[in-house]
Amino acid sequence: MFFYFATEPKKGIKPTPEGIELLKYIKRIFTILHEAEHNVSNNKKLNINIGTIETIAAVHLPKLLNEYKRKNPKIQINLKTDNSIKLIEHVKNREMDCAFISGNINDKDLICTNIFNEKLVILSQKSNFKQNINENKSIIMFGEGCFYRKIFEDWLNYHDINIENKMTLNTLDGILGCVEAGLGIAFLPMSVLNKGNSDGIEITKVEESFQTISLNIIYRQDNKNNNVINQLKQVAFEKMKSNIIK
Repeated sequence: MFFYFATEPKKGIKPTPEGIELLKYIKRIFTILHEAEHNVSNNKKLNINIGTIETIAAVHLPKLLNEYKRKNPKIQINLKTDNSIKLIEHVKNREMDCAFISGNINDKDLICTNIFNEKLVILSQKSNFKQNINENKSIIMFGEGCFYRKIFEDWLNYHDINIENKMTLNTLDGILGCVEAGLGIAFLPMSVLNKGNSDGIEITKVEESFQTISLNIIYRQDNKNNNVINQLKQVAFEKMKSNIIK
């Protein structure tokens, strides 16, 4: 049996030669544990579940997420598109960490941060806006729960324009294609035409009270991934605002 500590008069307790050897092993064990913890931490994959509306996904997110991934290579990004109302529900129900939505919200459980404001315009077939209105053609919109749709309907009511035929599509490319074909008019951010798809589309400006919409990022106040979300917000400020200014 080994005795690892010995008691000496006036000197207190000191390790025996066997005890000194044991301390060396203990230090080695702690060093190995520290290295193992460091390696596991560095190799740990973090997941972030992001929601977004279609227009942001098509116009702004590719560059934004590419830059975010470059700065955070160990983060796994999961992305889903939906309308703003459903995205709010997903975030509140913890099905998503955060979401990019249009329009402001006031919810005690959520943080809502404005990233930038976009200018809304009416899109119609080239040189055909008045004809589309006069012939009572379709209005082409995203589905219920889209803030653009709500503002468009308010604009139509403001001008006492009654268009009964409403085409509901879920993709930006589908809406722009129908507009260019002369099937109706749409109400969307001007930035959607920055993709080289505006040759056959006419832009009509609207009154100031209808032309601006805020684009925000929302997330729960108690989300455990808030550090990761804050990094995403910072990249969003840098990339999305620069795109709008240009």
